[in-house]
Amino acid sequence: MKLKIYLTAFVLIMATLSACKKDKSAAATSSNSLSYDGNTYELASGLFVDYGTDNYYGTTPTHTNYDFYTTDGRFIFDANGAPTDLTGKIAVYAYLESPDGNGNFKEGTYTFIDTSNDGSLSDAQLKAKYENKYFFADGSVIMGNGDINASLSNAEEIFISSGTIKISGVKPNFKIEYDLILENNKTLKGSYNGEFSSYID
Repeated sequence: MKLKIYLTAFVLIMATLSACKKDKSAAATSSNSLSYDGNTYELASGLFVDYGTDNYYGTTPTHTNYDFYTTDGRFIFDANGAPTDLTGKIAVYAYLESPDGNGNFKEGTYTFIDTSNDGSLSDAQLKAKYENKYFFADGSVIMGNGDINASLSNAEEIFISSGTIKISGVKPNFKIEYDLILENNKTLKGSYNGEFSSYID
């Protein structure tokens, strides 16, 4: 009877340890990776470009624009530190607008906004649409030819049609989390957490 109890306890302990290992393994797999079209890609590097302030209503700056890129490959820079190309099987680009007219980029959840009809809106309508909004109006997934060392400069680009991008951390150490729907109606989810290369335009 004692042997049976000991064995039962041993099995329970091993099952618990195994579950913990699986949980840790799943967490490791989901970190710094993208899930798209039935495939998982391990992200290796990130880049943000500081484009300064933008004006969406009124006469003074309303937002600060950072462009974010992540890829399972790498970024290529010229002698002045400006990004000139990127490589990989996949990359994600997003043009994020933070609600600060003084050049300060903020943590938050950024939601896709369609800007195509902005030209027909009054300034009051634009203010209602953009005031204090964390948003992005442009973004895409860039699909390479399967060679992680190949340039993505002429690769297929699939634009984002809706979704959110969450940014946390303090530059250059950001965590970016994607929950997106693309123009082909496919979803992309994933995250990248680490030190981002940077460039001020």
